Amino acid sequence: MAHRTRVSCTLIALDRYAYRCLNSVFGGVPHSGPRRAERGRRHSQPAKGIRWIVTGGLCWLVSLALSPGSVVNAQRETEEKKPSVSLKANPPVGFSPLRVRVTVDLRGGSNDYADLYCAAVQWEWGDDVMSENSEDCEPYQAGKSSIRRHYSAEHIYRQSGSYKITFRLKQKDRIIAAGTANIQVRAGLREDFGT
Repeated sequence: MAHRTRVSCTLIALDRYAYRCLNSVFGGVPHSGPRRAERGRRHSQPAKGIRWIVTGGLCWLVSLALSPGSVVNAQRETEEKKPSVSLKANPPVGFSPLRVRVTVDLRGGSNDYADLYCAAVQWEWGDDVMSENSEDCEPYQAGKSSIRRHYSAEHIYRQSGSYKITFRLKQKDRIIAAGTANIQVRAGLREDFGT
């Protein structure tokens, strides 16, 4: 289970007396007297995650805590911004010759996801037919450029059989997103009679 980044801050306004008491625990300011000086040296380094801020004669104790997987979780959150691929083929079953219309939608995620901006589109129909096309686009600008979220194409299957349709979005040779659907084509009258 992924652990999200957690940041918790605690601020406590302290007067001079309270500051001295807490400082004896966390350290940071030398004390007068041999024993207190020794204690001050022993606690010269504040506890991990503890910070002092002095403003207007008041001392503020700041506690900052980060979860162990902060860096990894930040990467996960970036991945969560990537839209998901939803592919539908209609009809999924029919008789040859069967005309199939495929629609693809990119759902959720960031509308300016850089890797999906102006991506090349590849259709693989499972019958040794494949097509790929790309567009000329304006240079990408974060927060301004928008990805394309809807794609569609049609294909005719003239022979019976099981076919796997694959849709891909690519940047050069790198596949950024993909989706698949299975089609079942049954022999039609023309195929039965060899016409």
